[in-house]
Amino acid sequence: MVPIHVSLTRRAAVVLLSLTVSAAPVLRSDDMADRRADVGARVFRALLAADLDLPKKTVGGNQILIVFFYAGDSRRAVELAAGFVGGGDVRGLTVVTEVTNDATFAKYAGRPHRVQRCSRSSASASTGT
Repeated sequence: MVPIHVSLTRRAAVVLLSLTVSAAPVLRSDDMADRRADVGARVFRALLAADLDLPKKTVGGNQILIVFFYAGDSRRAVELAAGFVGGGDVRGLTVVTEVTNDATFAKYAGRPHRVQRCSRSSASASTGT
């Protein structure tokens, strides 16, 4: 017969191992989503720099507004927005970012330039100009 403390220790180890193994895909999934969002922001910045009509899309003079949309937790969108501003100007235009979870972008409806939306059904943060 196995002593009770050994049996409980084994059960606890099995439970801990099960939880660790079951959480691993979730942790990897979040890490991969973060990487995709980082790469997406860099690619989007490069596309902005290549946009020949970018000076026509300014707001408030010499500023380009980038809106980060989030579906759940805003923390990652705020981090991406801060990183986007930290990258400096784009073709001489000051980058201004905002974060929203309003899928209608109602706040931006009165702006002189239309908000272009980029969306992914599985993403938690997207960008739009």
